[in-house]
Amino acid sequence: MERERGRGTPPRARPRAGEVPEDSAHRLLKLSREGRLAEVEEELGALADDARDWRVAVARGWAAARRGRNQAAERALREAVSLSNREPEPALLLARLYQSYGRHSEAAATYRRVLELDANHAEARAELAESLHALGAREEAGSLLAPLRGEAESGNWSAERLHWLAAAYTRLGREQDAIPLLEMASEAAPTEFGTGHALRQLRGKVAPSWHFSMMQDEARNAAYAAALEKTVTPESLVLEVGTGSGILAMLAAKAGARHVYTCESEPLLAETARRIVADNGLSDRITVIAKPSQQLELGEDLPQPADLLLSELLGDSVYSEDLLAVTADARARLLKPGAQLIPWKVSAMTCLAGGPRLALSSRVGTAAGFDLRRFNRFSPRSLTLGLTRKDFLELSAPLETFPAELAAPPENARQQRFSYRATAKGKIAGLLQWNRLYLAEEVVFENAPPAEWQPSSWRHTFFAFERLVDVAAGDWVEVTGLHRGKLLSFLEGRWR
Repeated sequence: MERERGRGTPPRARPRAGEVPEDSAHRLLKLSREGRLAEVEEELGALADDARDWRVAVARGWAAARRGRNQAAERALREAVSLSNREPEPALLLARLYQSYGRHSEAAATYRRVLELDANHAEARAELAESLHALGAREEAGSLLAPLRGEAESGNWSAERLHWLAAAYTRLGREQDAIPLLEMASEAAPTEFGTGHALRQLRGKVAPSWHFSMMQDEARNAAYAAALEKTVTPESLVLEVGTGSGILAMLAAKAGARHVYTCESEPLLAETARRIVADNGLSDRITVIAKPSQQLELGEDLPQPADLLLSELLGDSVYSEDLLAVTADARARLLKPGAQLIPWKVSAMTCLAGGPRLALSSRVGTAAGFDLRRFNRFSPRSLTLGLTRKDFLELSAPLETFPAELAAPPENARQQRFSYRATAKGKIAGLLQWNRLYLAEEVVFENAPPAEWQPSSWRHTFFAFERLVDVAAGDWVEVTGLHRGKLLSFLEGRWR
């Protein structure tokens, strides 16, 4: 039992040099583990400066680290390691100190010392994996965590310990391994806020919220369904790139494809899509492969070259998800010569646009009675917005820019000048862009801003001009565009 000192109790006599009472050493270690800094420092003050005991050295190192005295902390913990003989705790604390400084080589060596003393030390294994990951030894890092994952999945771990291992995986950037552990922890402790928060956060990284609008974009779904009905035959072997929820693969199967092979680079999305396919009774017609398309191999993942490539790898600014490079790779390795493509062509639709929402989102005039216009030197190049027709003024007819036929080799960087004729008097804030997809003969889809908000696969990209441009109906405005790989950019005809 710990003895409490009352108000009238005289202070303890200071021990002789080098002497460390057993109860003091034990109490110091306990207080350090509990994070009670003031009491640790009080206890240390009652000991001789040259007191030598590994528990005292641990307390000194821990207290120094809490006060930001890093060199003193390192000296004390190194002393604790030398005094501790077979105790792993001092080496673990020293390794953590090195890790916090980014001294990963020293941290890894010290974590290995902990494991020499206790080969089953879970914390040392997980934290050594982090050091090795930082040093580039990712395969060894993964092998260290694998046994812990097996232990966790055996069902004997507490929710707190499951959360701890999930956090280790998260720090390694392996969310696909962390999420199942957090799901197990959440089942064991369903009201634990920290676990629920971490789980929702990681799930959101795996499947960002735009997936929900995309799945429920009925106009897009109808356009893809129509294109597949026109293109697919009972003999068609379909390759889809980018499974997501599996909705397009299921539309292809519904259209009569012999078989659909669909690949997804995110393992948890692939697993979820596989279950969705099973829920809809299509597991015998659809195979979900948890790989990016660039890693697919004929004879291993696909039995033969595909007759049709199905994809929807388009970002808000058309090419930002690398559609052209991915399609070129699939055509070269995974498709039959002359295979059909859905979509077979894409382009960026653009128009001059103005109105208060666009102007105020990208520049400032006065605010709170002050002139802030100089801040417009930092006006953003582009913004991503979900717009309706009410949110802006269309000041020119739409123009189709940078069309790309996906059966052709991707072009190198391409710069081009476009001319727009103003259709009304107004102030142009910039260029508004949306996507156009040519899916099949007479099946074209684009996500032009609708009259009223509705779920959509994409938002709209607004390329802000450096300054507002006054135009009258009939005026011509020049804009220069650049398309390079995944990049799409536009600037007004004059810029600094």
